[in-house]
Amino acid sequence: MAKLKTIELYEKNSVGDTFKIKLDVSVNADGMFTTTLPAEAVNKFNAAGMNFRTNKMGREGYLRSKTLDEILASIRKLMKECMSEKLESEELVISYQIDTICSYCLDEDNEPVPNGSNQWIGNRDCRWQEGTYKPLFHSTPFIISVYAKPFMKQVYRFKSGGTHIKYERYDENSDDAYYLKWLAAIPSIGASERGSSIQEVPYSEDVCKLFVDMIKSIAKINMQIKDFLTPEAIQEVAAKGQNMLSQGNIAT
Repeated sequence: MAKLKTIELYEKNSVGDTFKIKLDVSVNADGMFTTTLPAEAVNKFNAAGMNFRTNKMGREGYLRSKTLDEILASIRKLMKECMSEKLESEELVISYQIDTICSYCLDEDNEPVPNGSNQWIGNRDCRWQEGTYKPLFHSTPFIISVYAKPFMKQVYRFKSGGTHIKYERYDENSDDAYYLKWLAAIPSIGASERGSSIQEVPYSEDVCKLFVDMIKSIAKINMQIKDFLTPEAIQEVAAKGQNMLSQGNIAT
């Protein structure tokens, strides 16, 4: 039997996983093209439920065909099938990221104070507090940020045994429950690349209402303070003893 050539085949699936096979193809006395797949490739095919004939040495993975193109095409087809994916489960989830950026101390009455010096907490141990996210540079504004968005979480399983998760953005539907529809309809909300890790929770209307209420609270605070940020307005609000972050506390 004459060895014809060594050939390397390559396939890539939708998530970037690769499958490479390097094989020797020979031609026998009858003009048939033959090869035996490498053991590593056979194991991968076996995991996907595929089995092969054995060669004269008893090794599984023996293939033969009348033409070179035909034998290579059959192997490529098997590789694609092995790398194919099937939707295993689907679930509506709420993706969210909540961050606070702040730093302060607590006094004996659990009231925030600016630092842990004796002036503010006396000789007691400093109970230093920080937000959920600590930026690289310490001097930053105090911030609260909220991101929440519904996604369809899809779990795909490959024939080769691996799994992959995809998140498809969930678009609002007229038949959706109110708070799900509210979250899905926000056009310009996104997670921060510098914030804490994005988490998820299974969908329920109660969960959606929680996030909607948080977002509405921020929107109401924005409406309350955005027209009172000039030096003159700040002095006027201060003279009245009003709290700019207490909803409905600024008299116009």
